[in-house]
Amino acid sequence: MIRSGWQLASSHAQWRSDALTFAFDWAQPERGLALTHVSLPTACEPRLFGLILPSRQESLDAARLPLSACGSLLCATYDAAESFPVQTDVAWRVGAPSPQSGLTIVDAVFSISTERLNVHPRFSVRSLIPAVEVITAAEPLEAACWKTWTPSQEDPPQATESPLVLFRLPGKTFSYLEMADPVDSRCCRLTGHGHGAVGLDRTLFAATLEKGVILRSRLRGILLERAEDMRHARAAYADFIRSEPPLGR
Repeated sequence: MIRSGWQLASSHAQWRSDALTFAFDWAQPERGLALTHVSLPTACEPRLFGLILPSRQESLDAARLPLSACGSLLCATYDAAESFPVQTDVAWRVGAPSPQSGLTIVDAVFSISTERLNVHPRFSVRSLIPAVEVITAAEPLEAACWKTWTPSQEDPPQATESPLVLFRLPGKTFSYLEMADPVDSRCCRLTGHGHGAVGLDRTLFAATLEKGVILRSRLRGILLERAEDMRHARAAYADFIRSEPPLGR
């Protein structure tokens, strides 16, 4: 498979292979990484790890690029604002193919810091996924604990503490798996949107943030082949929680 590193053009970034593309717009962090794949229906464009900040401001340094990239790593910085005095750094890494599926893993690491003495840094990360079924698990390694939800726009939001959510995408080829470190996030909400899409909102950084401290949280997304996706999801989650948390951003 032909792969390229992240390519930057002003505030836009793109990563691509012969079948898969990720795109990001720094000016619209809430839209996250747009994923397209040649085997997915044209109207099916998952958006991963959108950053829902309470408030943000443009960089005061016009010479500083909002994005940086090195190979498979893309980093973005959002400066502190008066109403949300938290600098937020995000790093996405397109990893090696998943041993469970042969497809691509995407890791996201969120790092926050402040110059204030006592700040509440909570914000949400949202993925918007076209899905025909959604599967959650309070105890992901126990198959009997998994629950299936068929989303509808009329349904009320579904609260869950599942660190693992499996979305079966339109068609019969792929599922998308999103995981959070259970130490970082046990609070999320599923909401039906138009055109069969489901929003997954995770709340990060519930603890108080102090000056001089850096807090980090990590998420992982994997595109899985539909066949035996639940078995592959359990194996991928076990691998994720065994892996070392990142020391850098």
